[in-house]
Formats: sequence, C-alpha cells, structure tokens
Amino acid sequence: MNLSKFTIKSQEALADAQTIAADYGNQEISAEHLLLALVRQNEGTVGVRLRY
Repeated sequence: MNLSKFTIKSQEALADAQTIAADYGNQEISAEHLLLALVRQNEGTVGVRLRY
C-alpha cells in the first residue's frame, strides 16, 4: 500500500489505528481500530461530525 497517496490526516489515522490495535493486543488493524482512531482525531472530520 502506498501511503503517500493518502492525506496527512488519513496517514495519521492509520498510524493511530495501528497503535490502538497493538495496545489491545491485536496484530491486525480492524475497522473498529480505524474508527476509534478517526473519532479521536481532534481536527479530523469524523470526530468533529460525531461531536455535534
């Protein structure tokens, strides 16, 4: 996967999802890990939309 084709926020979300997965003892990133990473982004679109 060529991460340079993703936006900076998307790259950050994927990195955060990887950390979240590892924190929970998972070797793979699932949709739940990615969703949690997106929600936790302070200035990301998903988190902002879900807070309002």
